[in-house]
Amino acid sequence: MLSLVLFGCAAPPLAPGDWGQAVGSTWTLTGFHRSAPAGMPQVQINFSEDGRVAGSVNGQRIFGTYETTTAGGLRFASLGTAQLSPSIPDMPPDQTRKMLDTLYQVKHYRVEDQTLRLYRGRRPLIFRRTATPPK
Repeated sequence: MLSLVLFGCAAPPLAPGDWGQAVGSTWTLTGFHRSAPAGMPQVQINFSEDGRVAGSVNGQRIFGTYETTTAGGLRFASLGTAQLSPSIPDMPPDQTRKMLDTLYQVKHYRVEDQTLRLYRGRRPLIFRRTATPPK
């Protein structure tokens, strides 16, 4: 019985929401799990309908592809970077790499209103919708 309880704690959230709500909007990272630690990277991402993801981490452009499943699964692939501005002072280059590594670990998503949670396990990356394209 104990193993069932532990397994239930590690399970992805139910009712992932409509992925269509995530597509086309700009999402800004606001925290990890339930906190916004000091020195948190500035991250924005945008998902297109054709399976591409683009955005930025501390001024470096990120891009790649993603796949979703009907059960709320999400997987990133072929993530890469390009510098947006050569004048970004003292940006730690490993912070962008760490963020890409974190996105590769994402397994599930949940969309609720203006919030997108990307789960690597039980502790999500929390994004807020900051822009929506005109209809």
